[in-house]
Amino acid sequence: MGLGRDRELYTVEYTEVLLESEYNLNYRVRGTKQNEVFNGFNLVSVKKKSYFQGLANYFFDKIGDLDEGDRVSTKDDRLLRYGINETKEYYAYNKDLNRLFMGKTYFPLPANWNYCEDCSARFPNRIIWSAASFSEDKSDFFQTYLANNFTSVGTSPITALNYSSGRLLVRTTKSMFVMAPNPQEINTDVSTLYIGTGDFLSIPPQEIRKIDYGFAGGRGTKDFIATEYGFVSVDDRTGQVYLFGEGMQELTDINSGCNQWFKEYLPTITGHILLGYDPQFKRLMVYKRDEFDKTENKSFVISYSFNYQTWISFHSYHPKYFFNSFDTLFSTVNSKLYSHDSRIYNEFYGVFKDSIFEYVINAPTTVDLDSIDYYAVTLEWNNDTKTWKNVNYPTFDRFMIYTKQQSTGLQELIPKSDYNIDWNNTKKTVSNRERNYRISAIRDLATASPVMSKAWNDIQTSYPIDAVATNVNYNASQWNQISIKDKYFYVRFFFNGKGTRIILDIMKSKQQLSIS
Repeated sequence: MGLGRDRELYTVEYTEVLLESEYNLNYRVRGTKQNEVFNGFNLVSVKKKSYFQGLANYFFDKIGDLDEGDRVSTKDDRLLRYGINETKEYYAYNKDLNRLFMGKTYFPLPANWNYCEDCSARFPNRIIWSAASFSEDKSDFFQTYLANNFTSVGTSPITALNYSSGRLLVRTTKSMFVMAPNPQEINTDVSTLYIGTGDFLSIPPQEIRKIDYGFAGGRGTKDFIATEYGFVSVDDRTGQVYLFGEGMQELTDINSGCNQWFKEYLPTITGHILLGYDPQFKRLMVYKRDEFDKTENKSFVISYSFNYQTWISFHSYHPKYFFNSFDTLFSTVNSKLYSHDSRIYNEFYGVFKDSIFEYVINAPTTVDLDSIDYYAVTLEWNNDTKTWKNVNYPTFDRFMIYTKQQSTGLQELIPKSDYNIDWNNTKKTVSNRERNYRISAIRDLATASPVMSKAWNDIQTSYPIDAVATNVNYNASQWNQISIKDKYFYVRFFFNGKGTRIILDIMKSKQQLSIS
C-alpha cells in the first residue's frame, strides 16, 4: 500500500510473477517464441531509479490496481486516465544461457556415415517388418512397426527380395545374401525336447560368396524374376546371369559357350535389363535395353531354354515390359498388350522380320565346300482343319556362307524347277527330294577381308542383326570365281514366311580335299 499519482491510494498485488535473479531479467527475450531476437532490459535504468524502484514501477505498469476510494478502476479507466496498459507478464529468457541446455552429450558420427547423403534417415540396406496380422483381427497390425523390428544386410542398397522353400534371398547392388526368416530352435523342459520357431530374421544374413568387389549383385528393378526353376538374377556390372534353385548356377559360365560374349555385351551403364519368363516353352527372356546412345542402338533380346539348358536364340522384338500368366508370355509396347502364343511367325508388333539360323561346318583338314545338304519339314497352318500341313516349298529363301577370308554374299534361293539355267551371282538353286534339300554352285565373291561388318552404319537398315556381308562383288566374272576353302564354314539361312514354319533336323555338306 502506498500513495500514488495525485496522492491517490493504490495497492499493488503481485500475481503470476516469477521471482528470479537480476541476471535473468536483464537477459530476457523479446516476444513469445524462443528463437526470436534477444533483447536486453536493464531494470536499474528504468526512470533512473534504483533497482527495486525500477522493478516496482515495472510491475505496477503490468498488473497494478488503483484504489480510488469507493471503487477500483477498471482496465479501460487506467488506460484512459493514466496510460497504463495492463498485459499478462510472459517470462521467456534465452535458454542458450541456461546450464541445463549447455550440458548436452556429444555423440560422434559412425564410421560408415555417408556425408553425401541428402537425408540421414534413409537406410537402403535395411529390412523392416511389421507385426503379424490375421483376418479375424479387429485392427490391421500390418501397419504396426515396432522400433527394433529391423535388420541390416550388407553395406549397399537392397534391390530385390525372393522367398522360396524357407529361404529368403536378399540381393543388393554388390552381392547376394541368404537368410532364414523362421529358423528352428530346440527348447527343453529338462525331460522333453521341443522343436519350435525362432524369432523372425534373428539369424544374421550370410553372403553367398564373400568377395571384396561383390558377387551376384544387381542394380536394376526389372533384372530379376522368379520362375518354376528358381530365382534368376542378372549382374549388369559383370555380364553374368545366375539361377538360384536348389543351389546356385551361373547360366553364363564357360560351359554355356557364350561366356565371353555376355561379358562383352551384357554389362550396361546407360541402359537397363529386363527379364521375362515363357511358361509355354520354358524360356528365360533377357532384354538389354540400351538405345539411349543416339549414334547406335545396342539393345538385344536373347533367350535361354531350361529344357535344353542352353542359350538358344536372339529375338527381333524389343518390348517395354515382359510378364506372364501360368501358360503364356506377354509383352507391352506403345501401350499395347501382345501375347507370344500366336501361329503367325516372323511378325511382331505388326512388323515382319527374318528368321535366321546359323550353324558351323568344321573339317579336320582344309577342304573345298562344293554344296550343303539339309533335311527339313515345311509346315503350313490349315485354318479349316486346324492342323499343320506338310509342303515342299517354301523352304529357306536366302542363305550365306562365309569364312574369315571368303564369302558368297547374300544369295536368294530359288526352287530348282523355277530357276533359269543361266548362271547368276545373286541366286542359287535349291533342289528337293523326299525333304532332302541341296544347294550347289557355291563360289567366293569376296574382294577383301573382313567379309562381315558389325558397324552400325551397315547393319542399322537390317537391325536387329549382328552382322551383314561386306566387301562382296556381285558383278564378278563367273570365270574368276573360286571355291570356298577352309576348316570352318559359317552357314546362315534366312526365312520370312508368314504362317509357315520350318523344322530343321539334319545338316551335312559335300567336301573335297583342297589342293593348293
